[in-house]
Amino acid sequence: MGSCICNIGLIIGTVAIMVPVSAGRRDFANRALWMTAGGALVVIFSLGRTLSRPLGIVLLTLALVYLLWDYQGIRRMRAGRVTTEVSEEERAALVRSATTFGFGAVLIIVGSRLLVTSGQSFAAALGVPSDIIGFSVVAIGTSLPEFVTGVSAARKGVPDLSLGNIIGANVLNLFLIVGLSGTIHPLALDGFTQWYAFPWMGVFFGVLILLVRRNGHVGPRGGLGLLTLYVVYTVGLVVLPALGLTGSP
Repeated sequence: MGSCICNIGLIIGTVAIMVPVSAGRRDFANRALWMTAGGALVVIFSLGRTLSRPLGIVLLTLALVYLLWDYQGIRRMRAGRVTTEVSEEERAALVRSATTFGFGAVLIIVGSRLLVTSGQSFAAALGVPSDIIGFSVVAIGTSLPEFVTGVSAARKGVPDLSLGNIIGANVLNLFLIVGLSGTIHPLALDGFTQWYAFPWMGVFFGVLILLVRRNGHVGPRGGLGLLTLYVVYTVGLVVLPALGLTGSP
């Protein structure tokens, strides 16, 4: 949940301040529908503060459906293009990219384990509930690849890549990550996640969809608004636990 919020509030907000972030309305609408459905299903499936293994399997199955749908869309796009013979230079570039991608994937796996382990230790040392660390420190850490991608895309003049990356990451967070985790072991939630994180996730989803549908892009003002909302959300993560308000409302 924290990663989905961070992806929209912090990353899209930051990139949009640098350069307007746009997306094709139809493609954005389709992917935003998947993202919203994923958020709604996670909320519904965990109303009893647990996400059982069967419901995790449902989410995981929907993740596979989404990936298949995305793959079919890519095939249709490629079918409409004129194909040319791939040169030796392009093959060499593809090999280099694949090698770099594999190396980066290994680093992400190692870094993820270190991030989770250090986050648990951090929470224990400060006496802070682990879910608070998950919503803040770990969420930002797991969103760093999207942040780097977004800033790089903005600098190279393709900010629409950033928005597509964020929406896709959120869809996979909700369907694939939550689904796979719940399939491996039932997930338990606390009251704070339900009454604080879930509503905020809905706010960020709604604001992003409203901005893109109204303007066709997220401009500097919209980016500043998303960042402001993220600051308010983060302040709540600090203040509410200090006041002892981490359980049910």
